[in-house]
Amino acid sequence: MTNNEKVYKLAKDYGFDECAIISSEPFYRYKQDLDYNNYGEDFNINYDPSAYKSDGKYIVVLIKSYKPYKQEHFTKDHIYIDAYYVTGNASYFRAKEMSQDIVEMGHIAHFSPRIPYRHCALRAGFGRRGMNGLLVNKKYGSYMHIQCILTDMPLDITSDIKKVDTCNKCGKCVLACKGTALNGTGRVEMKNCIRHYMPAKRYVPEKMRNNVGSSFIGCTDCRTSCPYNVKIEAIEPHKDLLEACYIPILIDKGHELYKKHFNILQKYLGTNEVRPLKLLKSVVIVIGNIKDKKYLNMLKKLRRENNDEDLLEYIDWAIGEIKKGLNNI
Repeated sequence: MTNNEKVYKLAKDYGFDECAIISSEPFYRYKQDLDYNNYGEDFNINYDPSAYKSDGKYIVVLIKSYKPYKQEHFTKDHIYIDAYYVTGNASYFRAKEMSQDIVEMGHIAHFSPRIPYRHCALRAGFGRRGMNGLLVNKKYGSYMHIQCILTDMPLDITSDIKKVDTCNKCGKCVLACKGTALNGTGRVEMKNCIRHYMPAKRYVPEKMRNNVGSSFIGCTDCRTSCPYNVKIEAIEPHKDLLEACYIPILIDKGHELYKKHFNILQKYLGTNEVRPLKLLKSVVIVIGNIKDKKYLNMLKKLRRENNDEDLLEYIDWAIGEIKKGLNNI
């Protein structure tokens, strides 16, 4: 069995739909994107893999496809979770185990390297860059999660970008973006993108709060508007995940089910995305968009019990949004 065959078998065993081997040559287009946004210091991604890890001669690119969740299952009393992030968290640990298997074969394998995954997938021939900046192909649309392993394992490069032809430049994703983060070139103005803020890992400006809707993490507008995603059948979310998204419990740390629901969210989304204060801030912003008066007393109680400046501002904003909604009835 060749090394390539060993890697392909591992990828299949760990549930990945696609696998390709590419070179670790610099990704100059990614560097141009960083210069465009001037956000390289935040992302800490290396455009030159070989400079990042000198023993990383090849990159194993892995694709895991997924189906979106049916949004109707998330009522107005639920935060919405995009299936992309659930798939991404699961794929992360699968790729970690796969890299350990490569190490056990006697090779170096850098798991989750700080290199531009989307550009790796483009080089691998897994799709084209859509006008929304996402990887798009005919089979999976943009419902894909990418993982990469940087290794010194001797492998044959298998990428073939000549065969790829996707994204019809219809511009629907550009029109769908509430934050005007897309300019039609495939580049994303991160300061206008909801994913840059949510879950609330940094200060969320009022304009962006209004754009969040009920989404706990990121946004789905540029995906759901894409014609290549229309054919992808939506599925029901995991029952325990849906239960864990129930807002009246997530806003009340003293509730007997809070810890259980918090742990479930961490299981599906990862500990980095689900942290107590980050979760609380995000839920408060969602409540501000729901505008349901039943949350007024909960928000006031929350305000008395906390002193984080950003959280207090979000609470006051949410209370104001609810009262504006009442005045419009």
